Amino acid sequence: MVIIYIISIFQSIVWLLPIFKQWKSPGYKNYFLILGLQDGIVILCYLLFGIGSFNQYVVWAAILLISFLPFFNTTKRVALLMLISLPFMALTHYLPYKTANLIILIQYSFVFLILMRKFVTYFTNNHIILLFHSALIFYMFANVLKLFILLIDVKAGLTYYMITTFIQIFFGIYFITDSDQRPRFILYSPDTELNKTS
Repeated sequence: MVIIYIISIFQSIVWLLPIFKQWKSPGYKNYFLILGLQDGIVILCYLLFGIGSFNQYVVWAAILLISFLPFFNTTKRVALLMLISLPFMALTHYLPYKTANLIILIQYSFVFLILMRKFVTYFTNNHIILLFHSALIFYMFANVLKLFILLIDVKAGLTYYMITTFIQIFFGIYFITDSDQRPRFILYSPDTELNKTS
C-alpha cells in the first residue's frame, strides 16, 4: 500500500506540470487543468476530512465530462464548476466501492468517446494524425481498462492499478513536452505519405 501511495503522490506532482504546457490549447486546456488539480485535491480531502480518495473521483469524472460542454469553454467557468462540486465529494464517501467504480467507469467511457470524436474531427479537417491525440486516447483507454478490471476482479485490479498509475506518470511527462498547438510528433500527414512514395 505504501508503494501505491508513493506512486500516486508522485503522479499527482507530475500531472500538475502539463497545465502550463497546455494552457494555450483551446480544446484541451480545461481537460489538463482538471487532471492536474484533481489528485492533489483528492489527497487533501482525504487527509483533512477523511473522505475516501477513490470515491471522490465520481465527482472529478463528472467535472471532466461536463467540461467538454460548450458552456464550459472558459477556465473561469470550469473553476466555478470545481468549486461548486467540492461539497458533493463528502457525499461520495457513503457510496459503496463497486457503485463508485461503475459510475466512474461509465463517465470515463464517455470522456474516451469524446476524445475519439475530437481525434476523428481533427483528422477530417487537417488530414494529420498527431502523437498528442493518440496519447490522449491511450491514456483515457488505460483509465477505462483499469476501472473495468477493478470492477470485475479487485485483487488483479489493484496490481493493474499500480502498473497503469506508474505508466501514466510517463504520459504526464510526455504532455509536458508536446501539445496540439505546437506538435512535436506527427504520426501521419500527406507529406509523410509523399515522402514514402517518392
